[in-house]
Amino acid sequence: MDLDTWKPINQLSKIRERIEKLAGGTGIWTPAADWFESDDDLILVLDAPGIDMGTLEIAHDAELVSIRGGRENQTYGVSVKLERPSGVFERELEIPLAVQSDSAVAQYRVGQLEIRFAKLSRTITIEPGTPHE
Repeated sequence: MDLDTWKPINQLSKIRERIEKLAGGTGIWTPAADWFESDDDLILVLDAPGIDMGTLEIAHDAELVSIRGGRENQTYGVSVKLERPSGVFERELEIPLAVQSDSAVAQYRVGQLEIRFAKLSRTITIEPGTPHE
């Protein structure tokens, strides 16, 4: 009789995947993302090592940015233990500040996808006027 050994780490991985899906990921795996703000820009940085740039799709509207892509597991021989997720991913992230609609610029470097959005100016200029007669 063969008995399977209970491995709690496997259960934690499954729970983590479920939580990530609830937090905005809808694919097989969910890359981590951070938002930053500079004086002029809102910046999204997504961990994306090994992403095939040919699979990457980015779209956004005033409220959400959607990122979809994928990566394959590299094989170096017979697998003994695999921890790095592979396959497709899709993230939908709420844009936390008002941004200019067509301002997004994306670049990929050192395993990270960076998307910059120009912040929408909330400054109102007061122009001198003539008194009402």
